[in-house]
Amino acid sequence: MIRLATRVGVTAVLMAAPFSATAPLMAQSATTPSAVRVRVVDDINQHPLINAQVIDLATQQAKFTNGLGEVSVATNGRDSVRLRVRQIGFGFVERTFATLPTSGSRAATIVVMLHPVSYNLPKVSTLAVNECGVASDRVSGDVSAAVLAQLRLGAERYDAFRRAYPFRVWVERRTTQRDSLNHMITDPLETAPDESERWGNTYLPGKVFNATPDRTFSVPILFVSALGAPEFWTHHCFAARGVETLDKVRVIRLDFWPTKATKTPDWSGSAYLDSASSMLRRVDFKITNFRKHDVLHDMDGYTMFSSPTAFIAMPDSTVAQWWYQRALYNGDLQGPDGYQSLVVRRMEYRDSVPATVRQVRVP
Repeated sequence: MIRLATRVGVTAVLMAAPFSATAPLMAQSATTPSAVRVRVVDDINQHPLINAQVIDLATQQAKFTNGLGEVSVATNGRDSVRLRVRQIGFGFVERTFATLPTSGSRAATIVVMLHPVSYNLPKVSTLAVNECGVASDRVSGDVSAAVLAQLRLGAERYDAFRRAYPFRVWVERRTTQRDSLNHMITDPLETAPDESERWGNTYLPGKVFNATPDRTFSVPILFVSALGAPEFWTHHCFAARGVETLDKVRVIRLDFWPTKATKTPDWSGSAYLDSASSMLRRVDFKITNFRKHDVLHDMDGYTMFSSPTAFIAMPDSTVAQWWYQRALYNGDLQGPDGYQSLVVRRMEYRDSVPATVRQVRVP
């Protein structure tokens, strides 16, 4: 039986240049506080940033800000803390803050301002062929790096989020495939629960397409974390192609494709990030480099993403289709030999619930 992997599915760390943050507010006391309150805001309109990640670099403890953009960081008697503060769509801040004395029992407050990322796409390019075999200029390369950094940050943030707020998810799978009589047969509907720790496949070079002699195969659909894996970066090229409109939202399109050194079946496609928030909206994918002896000759599809809570993107639905022969034959597009849809029907948090959460329950 033909069967795709049940997991739906998308970062080494490329850092943007740090932006300045405000100094901690002064308070009067002779004692060192046991904790400081960190408030993270947008430096343009001073709005609080929910689910911003605040990392204490001394202890590596990471927390997400609440609905007020605040989080408490333990000082354990230290007179300063070095923090890294990150949010999707913003440049990160990494610096040392003094843990100043408090008045009474009130904790000191550190206000961190993050500056929004902007994408300035060039109108005219002076082209040169790079190592990935694509023509680009320095400005285009800078934009690609900025978009890619946000994509990787989104993947890292999702992995950190599911560790901080473990959840259970129910995914519905519908599969239709062509039988030996050339009839399209729909398999029974499947809905199975999964835990956040196991939900999603990792990217393994050379293992994107797995087949057996009886014509069954599995494909680990491109997941959020796969797009951020160092191995994925090593085996792929990336280029920002410009601004497009997706569901009435302006998005930046980032294309990716296997490097010339990658000879096994692997992913190519496009990731679409909201140009205002840098949130991942959609990934179009296609497997390239199929070999003559492979069971399949073509496969493509897409994954849509939603945000169950602010600034966190996770897969919402995936559709994939495949062909045992070439999809294009004598210039004509042939109907697929099978297709499958994966839809998140329900998710529940097992422990604590993040700020501004939206529980997913689809009828």
